[in-house]
Amino acid sequence: MKKLLWVILLMAFTFAACSALPEQLDARDEAVVRLVTLARGDKLRLEGVTAALKTGDTERKSERVSGEGESYKKAKQDLLGRRRASFAHATEWVIEENAMADFADAFLSDPELTLYAKIYLLPEGTTADEFLDGFSEENGPACSLEELARAGTGKTGTAMERLSQLAESQETRFPVLEDWEGQVEVKRWKTVKKSE
Repeated sequence: MKKLLWVILLMAFTFAACSALPEQLDARDEAVVRLVTLARGDKLRLEGVTAALKTGDTERKSERVSGEGESYKKAKQDLLGRRRASFAHATEWVIEENAMADFADAFLSDPELTLYAKIYLLPEGTTADEFLDGFSEENGPACSLEELARAGTGKTGTAMERLSQLAESQETRFPVLEDWEGQVEVKRWKTVKKSE
């Protein structure tokens, strides 16, 4: 009887210990986001794009993931409710001008984001959806990411630099992306001031 009691206790302990362990997830199931867009309408729209990967005979196509919410936190929760995704490797952020406050909120509140990500603005009248449609059509997102990085080489600043400048001098300059059909270019800069 004592042995049976010990076996039952051991099984109960093992079951409790296993259920307390974090769920082991396969990294292949996670969307690793490389490019992020922020757009503010009635709600904030957060959209991420993964880079296409090819290793040997295996090819993984690019994927778009998105979420909406009143704030960055809620939009990201919505996105993660639909698809498990990591933003730790998002190296480029393309933002509509009306989502500037959301950009600051994202980088100040989300420890997963890299402060060395490059930040770009879209010209007035251009939506993040239009940008993403043009971005993913011709060469595919991996080539487009290379072009985007090349367009900003030596010109754009990182999230850390932009937020530091806003904190210190109340304003900073963001590169504006234009003419991305065929090739992405930074042709001009836009000064953004911190609101009082």
